[in-house]
Amino acid sequence: MWWVRSVGLVTVLVALMAMAGAEADSMTTVSCDGFILGYSGQVQNKACRAEDRESNQINGGSDTISRIEVHDSEFYLVATYYKSKLLTYYPYRTSRDLVDADSRFSQIKAWRDLPDTYGFKVAAFMAVLADQKGTIVCAIFDRFSGTTTSHAEYDAGPGSKNLLDGYYCPRHGFSSTARGSADMTALEANLGRLQIPAE
Repeated sequence: MWWVRSVGLVTVLVALMAMAGAEADSMTTVSCDGFILGYSGQVQNKACRAEDRESNQINGGSDTISRIEVHDSEFYLVATYYKSKLLTYYPYRTSRDLVDADSRFSQIKAWRDLPDTYGFKVAAFMAVLADQKGTIVCAIFDRFSGTTTSHAEYDAGPGSKNLLDGYYCPRHGFSSTARGSADMTALEANLGRLQIPAE
């Protein structure tokens, strides 16, 4: 069972959102109307941010990042789109690699790969937040897109020009990760409501 008590998880989600906000301090808040990322469902709140970087922490190259956060009574969802410039590429990484590299999480547990959904690699996991304020259950979703490069062309290995990744965190956790379960149906439905660049 993947059950997490709702009261504790709400507190943890607040901590996660606060950490995401701190991470986004360098980003500029923008209107979600006409933004490159969107969400088509009715939710309590949406926030959009963007940043133009000349030197990023992923590969040292230049890029633009766009982020949407979706807050609802049943879940928290954040999606970030990294679009490279010039000769910058993002080296291919597995979903687990991306979570392991996320400084907000520590002690990743109960990892479970899930079926691809709407072109995203998807996996569910449990993790202790890096600030030790609690344990959270989320699903990561990610996809690499755009022009690709090989080992011969790029020292860090095969890569892609663009990366979109994010987290879907239900406020009650996952009681089941079985295909067709209510939790997985909700996950798929919310990923289907994301509006992302066509590539």
